Amino acid sequence: MRDKLLVSSSSSGKLLCAYAGEQVYLIDTASQSSSKIIALPAPSQPAGKADASAPPITALGQVEAVALTADGNKAAALYRHKVLALWDIRDSTAPALLAHRLLPKKAFSLLFAQLEVPGNVQKEDTILVNDKVGDVRAYFATTELLSKSSAFLLGHTASVGTCLDLSPDGTCLASGDRDEKVRLSKFPCTLMIDAYLTGHDNFISSVTFIRRGTAVLTGSGDGTLALWDAQTGAEKVKRVLPFTLKVKNETQREEEGKEEGSNEPSKTRNKATTVPCAVAINREESLAIVTLLGSAELLVYSLPALELVQTLKLPSPPLGAVWLEKGGQEGGKEEVLYVTVGAPEYLMAYVLIGNELQAQIEEHSVVVAVRSFGMKAGLESELTVDEGDEGFLGGMTKENLEVRFEWNSRQRKEEHVEKARQKRQEKRHRERDERIAGMGDGGKKGKRGGGEGGGEASAISKEG
Repeated sequence: MRDKLLVSSSSSGKLLCAYAGEQVYLIDTASQSSSKIIALPAPSQPAGKADASAPPITALGQVEAVALTADGNKAAALYRHKVLALWDIRDSTAPALLAHRLLPKKAFSLLFAQLEVPGNVQKEDTILVNDKVGDVRAYFATTELLSKSSAFLLGHTASVGTCLDLSPDGTCLASGDRDEKVRLSKFPCTLMIDAYLTGHDNFISSVTFIRRGTAVLTGSGDGTLALWDAQTGAEKVKRVLPFTLKVKNETQREEEGKEEGSNEPSKTRNKATTVPCAVAINREESLAIVTLLGSAELLVYSLPALELVQTLKLPSPPLGAVWLEKGGQEGGKEEVLYVTVGAPEYLMAYVLIGNELQAQIEEHSVVVAVRSFGMKAGLESELTVDEGDEGFLGGMTKENLEVRFEWNSRQRKEEHVEKARQKRQEKRHRERDERIAGMGDGGKKGKRGGGEGGGEASAISKEG
């Protein structure tokens, strides 16, 4: 899921973001120089293959997700064509590409974690990746080990991994999938499962730990947000999102298909769809900022009540949202909400004044620098969608709402039951035909014998 196209490191004052295409950008809000934004060096081709039999990659593809270590020293990115890249960004003016590799499967989410390595006193930075087949794997974030080894942590059976988050103390891993559930696992011993969060009616689009890891906030393709107890898995609060994106109904699709000369109606959703994508929690964990798929609005919810308290209008649909702590007036600290949007704004900044978020544009040199850079570089901001993603509502464009099938485990179960019923029916018909054919063969043998019994057998065969 593209819920991680903008991430931050408050200790270093760095932002990592992606717009469209193959480029990842580093924004250093603490830098005193005029060049506060710089493009990270793109991985060269070909990347080290995870599978020797895999064909060589010809392009990186669009950036799917980015990640940043807590200290702001390393950055990572996932590309659409299964490439994982790692950078050293300690010097924000001269970032260096450490390593890159080709993953065994396409992935949608990643994050950094700390893992103990035998023989080492200190823990090592590790990249956790949730891929298309529902597997979560760990890759050591070093030049030597990234392309050589990986560790399997857990799997979502017969499903697709959509999102990932780690508790603040690093002991619990939350992984969401397309089958409406979130799995809470011990970390790093992921074989031990704390709880399953079940209650959504569609795929999980975002998962975020709050309340110091004691609660989990989830978003789903069913158009709801839910707050859960991380210890028991009990649902505390659920809210239906107030905005919907209208999609074309089945009749409109059939008419369009006829106009294009196609007799087959397109399989698509015939209802309004609202998908929460990125969720940003402030330091005090009193506010949750929610972005919606294809909507140029930000929803501000209070925590833990999960009440909608404010709606922010944006110039274009946001690509990501994140809080970053900065030095405020009189030597204090203030939190700034940064939101990446389309051209020509590129970056928006908001601060909490009283009980409301207010835009701060001219006052923030970071915003001015990013906009100037974007205009000069001709930065593309509209994300694209391939044919392979049309059935996946994880993108940030409205085209992804026009899915070819209902991405829902309930429908797949119904289809499975129907296929099983058809197989049983075909088996009964096949056995009946074999019995009839056997009785016919017996009648023919009796007739050849010229006896009276043969005639009776033949008559029975005809009646059968």
